[in-house]
Amino acid sequence: MVAHVVRNHGGRLELESEEGRGTCVTVSWPSAKPGTEERYVG
Repeated sequence: MVAHVVRNHGGRLELESEEGRGTCVTVSWPSAKPGTEERYVG
């Protein structure tokens, strides 16, 4: 589910896991152009 959302927004999801050491999750998002930010006002 997370990978689907990330890809649909132009991002990339990377997972690295090693037994006994844990898991590293990297989420990369593309840079936004100035003035195109969306802000949540709740």
